Amino acid sequence: MRIKHITTGASVAAMSLAIAVKAHACSMHGLHKPDHTERRIKAVTQELDLNKTQSEKMAEVVNGMQQEFSQLREVRKDIKSLVQSDAYDEEALRIKAQAAANQMVESIVSHSTEMHELYMSLDTEQRQKLAEFEERRKRWHGFSRSSY
Repeated sequence: MRIKHITTGASVAAMSLAIAVKAHACSMHGLHKPDHTERRIKAVTQELDLNKTQSEKMAEVVNGMQQEFSQLREVRKDIKSLVQSDAYDEEALRIKAQAAANQMVESIVSHSTEMHELYMSLDTEQRQKLAEFEERRKRWHGFSRSSY
């Protein structure tokens, strides 16, 4: 299931930073190995010529997102076990599902805020490099994940 995001301007570009390091890839298809994520962060740092503070902030945000996706994976396992239980408890399922939805909303808002702050720390040249990076990515994949 894809969640549609209503975003504009800097928010779309800010989320592109997270996409650039494949932070969202860990949600449905498993977490990347830590060294894989670190390599991607390093590559984006070099591509955008990020300074140390910007690179550290990006790593902090991406790692936080991975932790939260891991927690959401556990919630999905809990929901699956409730669904497959002999004693189906709809109320328990509703409580767990609502908690997962609330956690996802908070995650999206907090990480979007952090990514926006990181985007705002980029200078004009870095923002242009990010736009070019995202454009190349669109051609590679035929779409932009920031559009859904």
